[in-house]
Amino acid sequence: MSLSNIIQPNMKAVFYGRHSTDKQNMDTQLRSAYDFAEKYQCEIIKEYLDEAVSSRKKERRQLETLLKDAHEKKFDFIIIYAHSRLARIPEEHDVLRIAMSALGIHIVESSSETLYNYGDIVYSSIKDALAKYELDKLRKVTKDAISTLLGQGLWTGGRAPFGYKYHKKLRKTGKRDNTAEIMEFTKSVDISEEVSNAIQNGRFERIEDELILVDDIFSFYKQGYGFRQIAEMMPKASHRGKDWNHDLVKQVIINPFYAGYIAIRKRKTNAKNTLNKRDDWKMNKCPLIDPVITFSEWEECFQLYEKRKEKALPPNYFKTSFLVNNLLYCEACKQFFKGKDQRSKGYGCLVYVCSCKKEKGKRRIKADDIHLEVIQKMFQLQKKSNQEITDIIKEKIRVECENLEEKMKVISKALEREELKLFTINAKIQKLFLTNGDETLIKILSIGKEALTNSIGEKSNQITELQKTAQLLRDIDGDPRYIDEKIMDFNQFISLPDIRLRRMYLYFIESISVDAFGNLKFTFRMNLEK
Repeated sequence: MSLSNIIQPNMKAVFYGRHSTDKQNMDTQLRSAYDFAEKYQCEIIKEYLDEAVSSRKKERRQLETLLKDAHEKKFDFIIIYAHSRLARIPEEHDVLRIAMSALGIHIVESSSETLYNYGDIVYSSIKDALAKYELDKLRKVTKDAISTLLGQGLWTGGRAPFGYKYHKKLRKTGKRDNTAEIMEFTKSVDISEEVSNAIQNGRFERIEDELILVDDIFSFYKQGYGFRQIAEMMPKASHRGKDWNHDLVKQVIINPFYAGYIAIRKRKTNAKNTLNKRDDWKMNKCPLIDPVITFSEWEECFQLYEKRKEKALPPNYFKTSFLVNNLLYCEACKQFFKGKDQRSKGYGCLVYVCSCKKEKGKRRIKADDIHLEVIQKMFQLQKKSNQEITDIIKEKIRVECENLEEKMKVISKALEREELKLFTINAKIQKLFLTNGDETLIKILSIGKEALTNSIGEKSNQITELQKTAQLLRDIDGDPRYIDEKIMDFNQFISLPDIRLRRMYLYFIESISVDAFGNLKFTFRMNLEK
């Protein structure tokens, strides 16, 4: 059917347009629609514009308004720019086509001057399928583009994290170099040279007053405070005009951006608050970011977050009055002492109680007495110089990494043997199948194959975990700034708050045993007593 037989002069039209990214130009669609209306002597009485909305999003408010107005017969026909601007899923096309046909409202494509809701059904189906293919292609291209940006260490888009403001790179106007004019303008509006350079070169401007809070958040978290506790410690309305909460603090801690890294694929697609496994992340250092902390400091915080999430550490593991919890154990029964607060009785105090069932809580040691002996022991070790302690720590890390490497070699050899066995079993099973061999033998071999496959998987996971541990030892424990921080705490431990003092004890002390006479024996994580 010809459009001239359907679209009559003076008919009332509306326009629906949508573009899924800011870079796609709505003006192109509008210009095409108004040219079409002028050609057919019609009037566009309203524009329904869904800007920066993907066609896969269920909630497109302007399209919903258009459908409502169509039911109320407020216009005669609808102009769209192209088939894919209205919908990209075949089922959506069917619904829209049937609905408009029932209302007697035509939809026309201004780019091709064709009807959307009539014509050969096979041709329509092909167009629908092509529109869906285009969306899938766009999604792939978008993912590829983001991966490319990440590979180059460039910003992948979105709002800059708290503490930063992103400035896109300004381009020169034509062939004329306008650097001098830009500099003159920035002076007139009182912008620093650093910010001016950030604006011109495409860089993240540091918002210093916000980054002070970010630095505090990482510091508090390393000391052992939880997300809610940190949120309560932040100034009121200091997160872009709003109060901090548990989730806002969490977003700072888990974001490697503050260490100068861009990351994608951090979150699950259908559960935005759930993180993917760290191995699934893609990260790269970004030259546009001036970081707040080192990567090793961020990694330390993230590992602490992972342990807390997996319940490997109790909520008050660091924030406790019992400074040697999980370190102090009974020489006789090999059970840890547990801290118990008896002050509520009016006469009691903080005590460590042996958790052995035979003792039934009879063996108790005053916490103050134990804490005093630990302090005296640490004082004795302070005779060593900073360089001596640094060398001891580095030697400890080197030995631990060597031990991990040795374990990996042993497991790798076992893995190679099992993979060879699996190859042999697969060959035997295949041969038996081809020759109609004994079914019982095939079943036995299949059971052996399954056991080998599981064992190979377990050994591969073991190697991966050992590699991670070794990498963390090198990246976190071996980081010079991290070592300096621990030595600083060691040198001034007498003035540290309890939460940092406990962290210092956990770093240097492996265990403290108590014999039947109450004597303490210290085992250190490194050779501090030589």
